[in-house]
Amino acid sequence: MQRFIFVFLHTLVTISVLISLLTGLRIASLTRETWLFFDGLLPQGLVHFWHLFSSILLILCILAYPFYFFKKRRGKTGSVNVKQPLSYHRSIKNLGYTLLILACVSGLAKAFDATWLPLSLHYWVAMGVIGYLVLHSYVYFLQFGKKLLSQLWIAKQTFPLLMLLGFTVSVTWLLIPKVGNSLHQAIEVSTIPADVPITIDGIANESFWKTAPTLTVMTHSGVNFDDGSTPVTIQAVHNKEESYFYFTWVDETQSLSHLPLVKTSNGWKVTENGFYQFDEKQHYEDKFAVMLSNSCQFAADNVVHLGLFSPAK
Repeated sequence: MQRFIFVFLHTLVTISVLISLLTGLRIASLTRETWLFFDGLLPQGLVHFWHLFSSILLILCILAYPFYFFKKRRGKTGSVNVKQPLSYHRSIKNLGYTLLILACVSGLAKAFDATWLPLSLHYWVAMGVIGYLVLHSYVYFLQFGKKLLSQLWIAKQTFPLLMLLGFTVSVTWLLIPKVGNSLHQAIEVSTIPADVPITIDGIANESFWKTAPTLTVMTHSGVNFDDGSTPVTIQAVHNKEESYFYFTWVDETQSLSHLPLVKTSNGWKVTENGFYQFDEKQHYEDKFAVMLSNSCQFAADNVVHLGLFSPAK
């Protein structure tokens, strides 16, 4: 029974880690262009949804592991029955436990806009997980080869294992809407009389803005901000006919230039940093966009489709 639980948890963790890494690297490719070299291998489409799915699955496995650990200590060892250099594999396993817990904690911190952890920590922990996979699985296969699989997998347990895996995946799938909803932030929209004048000039000098509730949202992966992030403060009012929003954010630079031309000995030249790759990062005026939707699904209302050949539907 202990070996069955071990194989079950090991399979779930393997699935969740692989999905998390592949979808996470696709998301990281937006700001770390090195990963675009593997563009054809990384998943495309609604990768944020699958990243959330694998994250929930991994957290469930981590929460379940203490029960397996204490059950294992009370009974006989149910792990692989082969001789192995305990000191090496014990150290690698402890490294893996630490990295997976850090991955979940740093991921949750990013999801809930926590500021007590560096934004880049989640990425570097993922790099550590890749290294751990090599040190853990590859060395095992080098030592034991096919014999490892035969001792891990028991044929007569295949059907109950698949049934339990399917049940766990289904439960995780059902948890996604609840977790996604917990990530949403609601804004209170104040009501103003229909005859109150308002000037659309970017200046909140009307009296009702002083009492309108505010909501602050952290944005990431921007340019010319502190590590690509800046808080955006939102206020909203309506007069039963129209709604008005007031957005403010922190930006130390005005960014007024737009691909300025410089005359050189070879003629006019565009001053750019990524323009010819359709990704100008420096010489471009600030752009601010707001998307309104009648739904509140995860990943920008499910409209973020990453990858070259994954258009939004």
